[in-house]
Amino acid sequence: RVYVRHAALSFHAFGKLAAAAMVATAHQGKTWRLLGELLRAEGLAEPAIAAALQAADVTTVVSAQEDVIARLDEDAAMVRAYAITAVPTVFINGRRVESAGLDALLRVVDEELAMEAR
Repeated sequence: RVYVRHAALSFHAFGKLAAAAMVATAHQGKTWRLLGELLRAEGLAEPAIAAALQAADVTTVVSAQEDVIARLDEDAAMVRAYAITAVPTVFINGRRVESAGLDALLRVVDEELAMEAR
């Protein structure tokens, strides 16, 4: 399973807006497309987020929806609990992967699969 958590780090002025957009677009099946557009954007400024939403063909985003706010609060609690200070931070079966490189990820996946096989 892959879980994606969205948290606005304090140094991103529009990080909360971007995180809300990611959560709100999940029901449209456009989260990954929006993420790609946000990563291509020139920073997390409001115009870049608006352009990413348009490019991802997102029809509606209501960041004040109760479910969006609840999810962002839950994700923020996880960020605090695990002392996450950078994104992306990757966990596999609850185990923090210190290096986000592909080799490190594959190594941890292999180790976790081997532990499950025992």
